[in-house]
Parts: sequence; C-alpha cells; structure tokens
Amino acid sequence: MSQVYTTSEANERVIEVDITQGEDSDPRFVDVIGRITLEVPPDRVAGCEIAVTYSYDENQRVRALVMDKQSGRSQEVAVTYKGAGILSEEELLKRGSMLRQLRIE
Repeated sequence: MSQVYTTSEANERVIEVDITQGEDSDPRFVDVIGRITLEVPPDRVAGCEIAVTYSYDENQRVRALVMDKQSGRSQEVAVTYKGAGILSEEELLKRGSMLRQLRIE
C-alpha cells in the first residue's frame, strides 16, 4: 500500500512516520510498533510530497519506505511484531515443513 502525504509547514527538517498495529482509526487505540525518521533538506516550502509505502511479507515483517519526492531521499525500516498471535521461528519452520508434505489431488 502506498500513500502520498504533504508537509504541513515550511522549513520542516524531519519527517517522522509511525508504523502502527490495529484496526481503529483513533491513534489512542492502536499500538506503535515502529518509527521511521527521515531528515530532509532545509528551506523548503509547505506542501512537499512525501510517499510512504507499506508492505507485509510471509515472515510476519512489516516494511515501510518513506521517500521525499523533492530531494529523492528515502529511509526504509523492517519491523517484526512480537505481540499476541505471532508464531515463533520454530513454529514457522514446523508448519512450513508440514505444508510442504501435503499433496493436493
């Protein structure tokens, strides 16, 4: 998923993006599981575009990429959520092995 945001003030030097876990639109009811900080060039006007791309892979890892479209600067982070319902590495290997043995006819 990708979205483009714009800076709200002139001369912003740092863009911070929180990576959250949860369904609620109210930030008080979601968990912050990671943060990306991107330094951007000085003396910029308000309204500069910042692209944020999230992806989620089979290893239960959330990846987030923040890119300043004006300067081309970017920062990426991968976050592994360790909360409730997450399988251990051992359990992932065990289930993967079981799935490889299944035959569908």
